[in-house]
Amino acid sequence: MTQKRIHTLSLLAAITAAVIFGMSFMFSKLALEKAAPTVLLAVRFTVAVAAMTLVILVNALVGKL
Repeated sequence: MTQKRIHTLSLLAAITAAVIFGMSFMFSKLALEKAAPTVLLAVRFTVAVAAMTLVILVNALVGKL
């Protein structure tokens, strides 16, 4: 990959992360109106574990190719 492409992808990733982080407060407020805080935490941790497991598995598969 060229340096310009890497720079562009890193900027895109940073902007995406900032948007997700900024929107999380709004979504948390809406979710807390419907679910208890402990349920919301459990769902968030479950999604995080699933996402990180997927990242680890993809990384392991790509390393073997």
